[in-house]
Amino acid sequence: MLLTTQAFVLQTTRHGESNLIVHLFTEEAGMVHAVARSPRTRQGRNRTGVRLLQPLAPVEVTLRRQASRPLMPIGEVRAAEPWRQIPFDPVRSSIAFFLAEFLNYALAEEEENRPLFAFLRESFRWFDQAERGTANFHIAFLFRLTLFLGIRPLTEDYSPGCYFDLREGAFCLLRPLHPDVLQPAEAGQFHRLLRMRYETMHRFAFSREQRGRCLELLLRYYRLHVPSLPELKSYAVLRELFA
Repeated sequence: MLLTTQAFVLQTTRHGESNLIVHLFTEEAGMVHAVARSPRTRQGRNRTGVRLLQPLAPVEVTLRRQASRPLMPIGEVRAAEPWRQIPFDPVRSSIAFFLAEFLNYALAEEEENRPLFAFLRESFRWFDQAERGTANFHIAFLFRLTLFLGIRPLTEDYSPGCYFDLREGAFCLLRPLHPDVLQPAEAGQFHRLLRMRYETMHRFAFSREQRGRCLELLLRYYRLHVPSLPELKSYAVLRELFA
C-alpha cells in the first residue's frame, strides 16, 4: 500500500553502503521510520531525492507500507516547501539541528496528529521567513509545544512569590518536598515566558547565561514529562554557540 504524505525530516542514519534510515514526522501517520536508497554518486542522490533529507526539511514522501517490515521503503522524495534561510544561516541551521534531535525523541510515540503537524509547519515557516529576532525561537517553540503534547504548565494559580512544581506543572504557594521545584524568582520568570510569542520574542532580552538557564529548565521540565527524552548531543553545541 502506498502512502504519499507531507513530512518533516528528524533524523537520518547511514545503513550499509547504499541505504539511509530516516525518521520522519508525517502529517498522515505521525512518526514513521523509513529506509531510503542513497546512491553514492551525486547524480544518483539527486535522482532519488535523498539530498533533500536534511534536519527539519519539509518534504513530500511516498512510502510503501508493509506490515511485515518495520521500516517503510521510501519510493520518492520531493521538496514540499524549500527553506529560504534555515540551511544557509548558521544560527538558524544550528537551532534547526537541535530541534530536529529534540523532536525525534519527544514525538517518538506520536501517531497521526494533524493539529501538531500544522503547528510545526507554521512555526518553522515563521522561523525561516523572519527577518530579525530569531535567537529566542527555540525557547518560544518549546514553550508552545507543551500545549500540543498535553503537558502545558497550569498558570491559573500563579501569584508573585509562589513556587513552580516541575513535576506537577503547576504554581503553588507552599514549597513542594521534592527537589524538582523553581524558587519564586525563577518561577516568576517561567510564568512570564509562557506568554512569549514568535512575534514578540525579540522583546525578551536575555544574556547568554539567562538564555542558557531558560533552556536548561525547559529541558528539565520536558524530561520529567517525556521520559524517553535523553541528553541531547546538539544541546552542548547550541548552548556554546547561541544560548
